[in-house]
Amino acid sequence: MEPMQAFAESIQLPFEPEGLAHSYIAPGGGCIAFRVGRKPNNIIILADPDGGNLRLFGLKMMHWQFLDEQSFFGHDDVFVGDKHMRRWDFEGNIIEELSGPGCHGTISPDGQWIVTESWYRSDPVDIFLYRRGDVEPTCILARGIPPWETRAHVHPTFSRDGRRVYFNYNTQGSRGSQVYCCDLDPLIS
Repeated sequence: MEPMQAFAESIQLPFEPEGLAHSYIAPGGGCIAFRVGRKPNNIIILADPDGGNLRLFGLKMMHWQFLDEQSFFGHDDVFVGDKHMRRWDFEGNIIEELSGPGCHGTISPDGQWIVTESWYRSDPVDIFLYRRGDVEPTCILARGIPPWETRAHVHPTFSRDGRRVYFNYNTQGSRGSQVYCCDLDPLIS
């Protein structure tokens, strides 16, 4: 029996190889994680980089990522359920609230700012900039983006120096997504 199948059976989860997705490696390379299952039973599994030492994190939060070697962040649609961005340790404990509600989001390289879109099925979609720990946005970077069903996810992200935010946007009458850039210097200086 494959180790993943044996592990799935040990935690009473139906083994669905096609349900494996969203694999990530921690920034320092000491841990990997991936999603197993399908809604509403998505869970996150942790493992050593070689695939050994499988362990259960728990239910998958929305659009999660590693923050460091000891924690994840993502939007909370399963634990508290308010879609606020939070940080969890690998035992499933909330460490901190990072921002107010959103969907796809990320943290600036210096760790002080959060950029996230409103719920991606809302109409329209807006992009918010939060100071880390605030539940009210510092400002709205973009408004009125068509919902993702009609085009693509907004997926905002910071530049490597944290001074710009890039995002997908569909202008009226466009034939697909375009990438836009917002200069943050006037907003965060």
